[in-house]
Amino acid sequence: MPVEMRMWRIDDAEPRALTASALPAEKDLHELLKRDPSLLGERLLVIGSEVITPFGPRLDLLAIDAEGSLHLLELKRDKTPRDVVAQVLDYGSWVSTLSREDVIDIANRHLSQPFEAAFEDVFGGAPPDELNHDLHLTLVAAAGEYAAHPNACAWPASRRSTISLRRMVDERR
Repeated sequence: MPVEMRMWRIDDAEPRALTASALPAEKDLHELLKRDPSLLGERLLVIGSEVITPFGPRLDLLAIDAEGSLHLLELKRDKTPRDVVAQVLDYGSWVSTLSREDVIDIANRHLSQPFEAAFEDVFGGAPPDELNHDLHLTLVAAAGEYAAHPNACAWPASRRSTISLRRMVDERR
């Protein structure tokens, strides 16, 4: 069952629901999240941008959290049709196979400093020994019309994974 969480703004102790609207260009959203992934509500280190996959298309953003779980972030400016969900699942199937060495290699190609140093700067400690034990697939969009794709049935049950949609709101006063 889908769950929608609304965003609220509180002015003078009065809550006011924010309305969704189209965001600027997808590349602008990409740059915002690349610079500050905490906009999604979690502390993350972006370790890859426009990551080349074996399927040809590029994964928008790949990030890691303090526990070593990977976060695949696919960005869409407007609607999120079923094909986009299938795309995220395809990327997830590839990311789920990445070894610790693969993750570090991707990070070292993207980051301006070695992975271990960047991880310590963001999280205050060394990365865990095990990387990519959990995988979070996140579709970031302004609108949220999507449904499970048949490929979701093929997702490995042995993986601890989450699939979520994050809606970005552009409020204009």
